[in-house]
Amino acid sequence: KGQSIDFFLKINSNAEFNAFEPNKKLFVFLENKYKSNTKIKLHNVGVSNIKGELEFHENILDETSTFEALNLDSKYLEKKAKVLGVTKENIIIDNYKVNVIRLSDFINGNLNTVYDVLKIDVEGHELKCLEGLFNNELKTIPIRYIQLEKHNDDMYLSNNQHSEIEKILITNSFKKVAEIKHGFGDFVEIIYENIKA
Repeated sequence: KGQSIDFFLKINSNAEFNAFEPNKKLFVFLENKYKSNTKIKLHNVGVSNIKGELEFHENILDETSTFEALNLDSKYLEKKAKVLGVTKENIIIDNYKVNVIRLSDFINGNLNTVYDVLKIDVEGHELKCLEGLFNNELKTIPIRYIQLEKHNDDMYLSNNQHSEIEKILITNSFKKVAEIKHGFGDFVEIIYENIKA
């Protein structure tokens, strides 16, 4: 719901943003929220390792919607469902196809732009986003920092890809510089710096 945009605006009120939101309801919410700020460009697409369409799973807690399949055997999912007052089978309230892009294509379409921070919050789809960025189609990666969440639960079938995520970042000259534990939930924010930037 724009938490990251709001955070960075507090640091620099003149910052420029490109934000990608596949959730159609959240996209309308964000359009209304930021309609007076011309420095915020909103894109109603998802980010992945392909250009095309993917099935999007809209969660009852819409900020946790994802392209990833739920692990219905997850104890964490069972606990989360109880907190939300639904069965784990009813966490997903809608499924629909959305357009997705690769970050390498987006960057190629915006040459001569350098990005200070790439913030990835995609509920288990992090590796696919990074594969769409680091696919050998960019000579250089014009991003200074990448910030992403590392979850230590098994809510999605795709979780526990931490070693693959770390490997793709290190292989592409990104070095871990910070790890910040969240006050709630079993996850951390990890920040990587582009050592070639």
